[in-house]
Amino acid sequence: VQTCALPISVLSWTPPTTNTDDSPLDLAGFNIYAGTTSGNLQFRTTVGALDTTVVVDNLAAGTYFFAVTALSVTGAESAFSNVASKTISPS
Repeated sequence: VQTCALPISVLSWTPPTTNTDDSPLDLAGFNIYAGTTSGNLQFRTTVGALDTTVVVDNLAAGTYFFAVTALSVTGAESAFSNVASKTISPS
């Protein structure tokens, strides 16, 4: 998560190239999860396989937590990435 002065969070990641068993990955996209506690990432959005950066904007003051999962064309979803956080200061 990159730091900036605006009430946004820029998420970027390196896409996987293989499954956890080292077999080739047929990537369909990514799920981006967000929430206000690290143990409850209740908001989800899906982006395409070529997307590796997402801007989350219009964030109110507070701390937000984010994680990414990879989606295969067969519908399998990976485990969460490491959870990242960003604190938005009051304006």
